[in-house]
Amino acid sequence: MIKTFTRFGFVGILAALCVSQTAKADLVPTLNSTTISGVNTVFHYTIALTINSKIAGGGVNDFFTFYDFAGYIPNSGVIVNSVGTWVKTEQNSGPIPALTAPPDDPTKLNITFTYTAAASVTGPVTNVLSVDLTSSLPLSGFVFTPYAGSSTNNQNNSVQGNAGFVQGPNPVPEPSTFILLGLGGVLCTLHARRVRNARVA
Repeated sequence: MIKTFTRFGFVGILAALCVSQTAKADLVPTLNSTTISGVNTVFHYTIALTINSKIAGGGVNDFFTFYDFAGYIPNSGVIVNSVGTWVKTEQNSGPIPALTAPPDDPTKLNITFTYTAAASVTGPVTNVLSVDLTSSLPLSGFVFTPYAGSSTNNQNNSVQGNAGFVQGPNPVPEPSTFILLGLGGVLCTLHARRVRNARVA
């Protein structure tokens, strides 16, 4: 059975505030929705190219990276829609855009999308790239996942980088999950005692 959840609530408000802080940046992701597929969770992202920025063609290799995506299933990243041609790669560290310092744990995979087309794309473009990333973690709230982008300044053709955080998979269950697990343990213990007492009698 597949269920879809859209972003809302307190975490959605925090994400909106985070995006507003990076509104002057060049490549900015938004979590559109999540889909439960079996035991996995698929995260659907759209990446926007902002004004005064462009994705340069002709071998400049501007890129966008999700860092340390919790529970990421290797090779599960899919380009759903894009302006121009993008290539996905996965690596344990980097790449890091100029003048940025996103958190980057070398024990977790990073997912990078690199622009490889010949023609440049000039912003603003609200959906320059749409991707799906699959996590093996169940949907139990969101945490902020680091990202960074490297594009080209539309005014002087200099390389520019931006970094920030976007909603991503939560590697730690929410407190309500722990409460349910604890309640289940208590009920199992009571049931075991009842069965044992019934055998003694």
